[in-house]
Amino acid sequence: MPDGWLPLFRSAAALLDRNTNLEFMHLLRRPPAGPAAGGRFARPIVDFTEDAFQERRKSVHPNYSHAKGFTLVELLVVIAIIAILVGILFPVFAQAREAGRKTACLSNVRHLGTAYMMYLQDNDETFPPHVTERTAPPGTPDTYEARAPYSYKTKLWPYIHELNIFKCPSAPAWPPAGPRMWFTTDYGNNHNEANLPGANAQAWYQANPDFGFNETTKLGSITYPARFILIGDAGRASGLPSRGGLYPQPWAFDDAALPDYRQQARFLPRHQGGGNIAYADGHAAWRKPEQTWRSYEDNEWRRNPTFVVR
Repeated sequence: MPDGWLPLFRSAAALLDRNTNLEFMHLLRRPPAGPAAGGRFARPIVDFTEDAFQERRKSVHPNYSHAKGFTLVELLVVIAIIAILVGILFPVFAQAREAGRKTACLSNVRHLGTAYMMYLQDNDETFPPHVTERTAPPGTPDTYEARAPYSYKTKLWPYIHELNIFKCPSAPAWPPAGPRMWFTTDYGNNHNEANLPGANAQAWYQANPDFGFNETTKLGSITYPARFILIGDAGRASGLPSRGGLYPQPWAFDDAALPDYRQQARFLPRHQGGGNIAYADGHAAWRKPEQTWRSYEDNEWRRNPTFVVR
């Protein structure tokens, strides 16, 4: 190398720190003179590849390494941040899942309401009789074959043909079929049993015939169809699914006053404080229990309420 070039390289190397200076001079060091090295006129051979550079760094810094692991403190900080995010987001995800189930349930109820409208059109706008297998005539055997004709599921089946329509995604699993559990459903009708034989009639309905519907009820007799409940989310007793009835007595909205066996007779707010309902005009909506029953006169369970439409 001509001697005039050395000051130029030394000036450039002086701008680097001590470690880089050593590496740079190591890179440019002259090879030993002599015949084995190619003589006094031999030129230095420099390999500028990445692998050669790393090898030269290791020769200058024997402890040099690419790998750099996380410290324990850093790992703990990351874990703590993840735990905080999970704690914040998990309730949000749970609410989102329930919102999805509520929407799916509302779709089921809307299908049932539409099926009722189709049934009414095919039956001279007359509501079906005996919408639960429990209200079959006295002496009817407790078998599927004998009681099937009295279930609202049987009445609406020609318009639905899908068993999952009767299953709310937020409700517990149905128990196995058996006596008094042939017609499992998570939705109940606003059904009035006052005209049934005394053995099967609900005493409350005997004194309040203006509530609910039965086979003597015509669609045209309902004053405000958009405010009259047909079917909605129903509760269940322990080990028993709903059999398809909803009984809007005032006690049905008071948990403290409701014994276990009457749980299947109530409108159940299983979706974020409310439940899904289909009305006699065919529309469906999510409602809180108190929105359906404000007083004996002002409620959505009577065919001819005395409230002023708002």
